[in-house]
Amino acid sequence: MENRCPFSPSVYPGEALNAPASSLDLYPEARWLLQRAFAEAAARPVLGNASGEIVLLRSADAGAGKTHLLAEAIAQSKSTCHSVVLVFDRGCEPSWTALLRDSLVQLAQQPPAAGEVNPLSASARRLFAELLSDLLSRGQIPTTNPAKARRSLELNGASLLDLRGASPVAAWFRDNAQALFDPLAASLARHIDLDAARSWIEILYRFELHGELPPVADLGETKAKALLRDLGRIVGRYRPLVFVFDHLDALHEAPAAALSASFLFCELARSEIAPLTVVAINDEVLDGTLLPACPSAVADRIREREIRLRGIGRAAALNLIEARLAASQISAATTERFVRELDLKTLCPRPDDAVTPRAALRYAAAGWAAAQQADCSAPGAHPALPHDPSPPTRESLLRIREMLHDVNQRRSGNEAPPSPFPDLPDDAPPTLRDFAAARDACYRDGELLFDPVAIRRALELAGRRSPLLDYTEITDLPHGGRAAAWRSPDGDILFGFEPSGAIDYWKALVDQASSRSKVVAFTPPDGEAFELTALNGSAREHLDVLQLDRCALASIAAADRVASRASNAEEAFALIAPELDSLWRRVTRPLEALES
Repeated sequence: MENRCPFSPSVYPGEALNAPASSLDLYPEARWLLQRAFAEAAARPVLGNASGEIVLLRSADAGAGKTHLLAEAIAQSKSTCHSVVLVFDRGCEPSWTALLRDSLVQLAQQPPAAGEVNPLSASARRLFAELLSDLLSRGQIPTTNPAKARRSLELNGASLLDLRGASPVAAWFRDNAQALFDPLAASLARHIDLDAARSWIEILYRFELHGELPPVADLGETKAKALLRDLGRIVGRYRPLVFVFDHLDALHEAPAAALSASFLFCELARSEIAPLTVVAINDEVLDGTLLPACPSAVADRIREREIRLRGIGRAAALNLIEARLAASQISAATTERFVRELDLKTLCPRPDDAVTPRAALRYAAAGWAAAQQADCSAPGAHPALPHDPSPPTRESLLRIREMLHDVNQRRSGNEAPPSPFPDLPDDAPPTLRDFAAARDACYRDGELLFDPVAIRRALELAGRRSPLLDYTEITDLPHGGRAAAWRSPDGDILFGFEPSGAIDYWKALVDQASSRSKVVAFTPPDGEAFELTALNGSAREHLDVLQLDRCALASIAAADRVASRASNAEEAFALIAPELDSLWRRVTRPLEALES
């Protein structure tokens, strides 16, 4: 049987903002209901709308296919709506500031449809064209033929007002920008506050001319909410905003964050920001934390319109499995044999018994692994590796290292020359070139590079990309400290992010290390040394302190910067990951190597 396994553990490994690779219809009715909600949002006027919709997309368990369904709906409505997908994790609590920041970034970076520009640029150019047309009609811009100028702006505003382009209109706009700001703002003030109008004219001008987005961290919640409402009105004049909240597991057993999120959902629907808000959530989080945390009126508002995913039956599970085999280009002979030998009656005893798509994929992955083992054990085949339920630490770490190398390997016929930052191949994709430029800038410009959050994100993306690793976060540590882990059948690697002086934190983390795991600490080049004598007696056996040099820190900072700005962080990181090979090697080195 062919070696590669076509069954990743996720129903849909991408983010909802990106179209799925296939249009496999697991839930025909739910799909129709969700797409109808998007279509209704596109037809609903934004200005003056005080009753936007909340659609609750829920399932009993994780892995039901919510993200896949959302991705299809977003892709299908791309020509009529601008969708913004938002995720609240432990590092991003629900807030208007976070919503504004993520909305601006996504609208600025979403891949445009064919023949178009990103949504923020499209909205900016249409707005400038509309406002200039208004000024022409009022006689505030002198021209020999106002009607012809207005007609040109109406038909060709997107190209004429490309401020980084060479059109005469764009050059005129750049030359007269300062004089135009106040009249443009006064025209826009018919729809939003005058001071806000002036701010948005300048924000959109700087973005169009330089690609700059405004810093929002210090705005405060009231100002951020007002700016988000203005953004919804500006963008929604052309295509309405739809807010999609997905991957909300961080709200579980976090009632304060759940309460904040529930008010955000309702306020987005109540205010003039967006005609549709979609909340994708599991019952465990919804019924266990979010609904109990909020007032009954808010709970009722959130549950007004529900779409429930109840799982799939045996026939749909088979369709899903066959689709994955086809997408992985598994040969017809292998597909026929595997499907014939896979006993789906064990998974679904009755044809209508419901299981989650993720359960079906995991069942198929287990069947694939069993078939692989059977093939390896056949006469004349290479013998399968013996299974040791408790392999030594060195073997575990080396196997994880080999696995990471295989997962992150980028095929290239060009070998990079030996240097601190190797040259990229001539055919390197744009994402990788952006990474290389950011890495050079971080290293050259002397920025503050040691960023534990960026390190954690890199470890999370690497762990989630691997089918053999389970990335988890550890929160039961003193003083609210956080840690992370790569867990695998062969052993665990725990990662701590606190300074060396946090003795209680490191004691607690080392206590969680088993005989088949190690704890990794990160320090900057001039970081304080760890006093192992102050920690547990087993600290010397389990603790690996990685002092990251400037090259490593620049690479991590650049990877985080590029991935966080990408429309799909996992896909961007997949291209960057091989450039962090030295980090993976250091993370996975056996503890015995430290003494050599």
